[in-house]
Amino acid sequence: MPYQWSLNNVVMAEAAHTSLGFWQANRPETAFQLFKGELLDSMYLGLCPGNVGCMTSHDMARGEAQRDFCDAIGVNSRALVEGLFGVKPDALAGQLKIVPGFPAKWDHASIHHPDFSFAFRRAGLTETYLVESKFSKPMKLTLQICALRTAPEVTGQRSTREMELG
Repeated sequence: MPYQWSLNNVVMAEAAHTSLGFWQANRPETAFQLFKGELLDSMYLGLCPGNVGCMTSHDMARGEAQRDFCDAIGVNSRALVEGLFGVKPDALAGQLKIVPGFPAKWDHASIHHPDFSFAFRRAGLTETYLVESKFSKPMKLTLQICALRTAPEVTGQRSTREMELG
């Protein structure tokens, strides 16, 4: 393909936006794989470790050009906060909604931000969420999480069917 700016660039911001879209569509596993891949490509495998630059090394025409053009930092931050951790404050409405987008295999995660702290821990079928709001005004908290089971586990009791028969 002949080189045309933005048509055949491999840009970090686009991968991060796509990750955020997957989180918003409730596809956390795919979102995290893409997010992790673009961060690894730039921050760890790139020419400038720790950098969140414009293009990745996979760009066919320009390589890892414009490492100082960090348009990807904003959307990567948003994907991390709103996507992976699911923290969505709406100060005008006075609401703090949290919809975590953690991969199913994760058993813990935490983030500390100037406006909030959030921590998650799973032990078996027990999940613990700690939320500390530091926003300037109180907000109503809504925590939306995935169920770990589709039916409650009943221990030490016979099923309804067994009770009717026995």
